[in-house]
Amino acid sequence: MKLREIVRSWNGIASISVTGFETILGATHTAFLVCEVLEELVANSVRHGQAGFIIVNIAIHDKKAEVIFIDDGLHNNSKHKGLGTRILDQKTSTWSKDIFQDKNRVRFTVPL
Repeated sequence: MKLREIVRSWNGIASISVTGFETILGATHTAFLVCEVLEELVANSVRHGQAGFIIVNIAIHDKKAEVIFIDDGLHNNSKHKGLGTRILDQKTSTWSKDIFQDKNRVRFTVPL
């Protein structure tokens, strides 16, 4: 499974906790899109933000997978649109980025 590969590839560099992935396992395309987005978010959080821990929560609401991604990396308020922004724009229905309790938080939805 792609998500396990993502978590395993960053083992020892960043602690990644994922809850709720089982809720989208039956929706293959949704799970694929979520993994593509998470792969980029994790890479950016660790490489650019020097994150040491990442928390991902996935839930189903209104026929959409809702994902909340939180990391402890450096805050980036840049308006620069890099690859991560383009992936979020292309692969998700909606997304937002903010600071929550001094942590970076990205929320996104993907249809089931």
